[in-house]
Amino acid sequence: MGRRKIVNLEQKIFVAVLRMNAKEGFSNISTKSMAKKLHVSEPVFFSHFLTKQGLLNATFDYAWKQIFPNFGIPTSLMESDFDKGFKIYQTKNDVILAKWPNEILFVHDFLNASHGDIAHADQTMKETMDMLKGFFAAADPQLSPYDLDILARHTLKLSLGYLVEIIRGNLVRSQRSDALYYTLRHNGYLALRQTNLSLYKGPEK
Repeated sequence: MGRRKIVNLEQKIFVAVLRMNAKEGFSNISTKSMAKKLHVSEPVFFSHFLTKQGLLNATFDYAWKQIFPNFGIPTSLMESDFDKGFKIYQTKNDVILAKWPNEILFVHDFLNASHGDIAHADQTMKETMDMLKGFFAAADPQLSPYDLDILARHTLKLSLGYLVEIIRGNLVRSQRSDALYYTLRHNGYLALRQTNLSLYKGPEK
């Protein structure tokens, strides 16, 4: 099989996984069902990914590659003017929700699933995590590596969580809901810059 055909088949498989996750849930992703839908045999299917976990990891990489530019340094929080920052935040959400809803769902579900490979996700997201850690370290140079890891991880999870609630229809997105969520992020960032965290004890690892 030529390289172009292999790439095309793998992309079709990734898209099928994303759709199955969106419709049926992460725990119900089935290689047998996908092979049938794509009109390929399971042996051909596994010749590309070897195991189901390998497939899930590769799909995570594919999904993250599409969306990661939107989860690096939160430029909206760098604006001193609230309205300017809010506009940046809204525009970013418009793009993500229009172009990559299934990718957002898969990344979120992978990170929260009991059988998600977190070590693999950490490696895939390392560049973004490092950017976030650098952003928060600039806000407060006294933050420990442990602090920075917490801030980076939960910034990603909170951002993904809000988008997932919208995509799954649990929350009706509006200018007001965006403003409420942005206010939480904006004020949290200001509080981080103004709080003397050295007063509070915690692990230094």
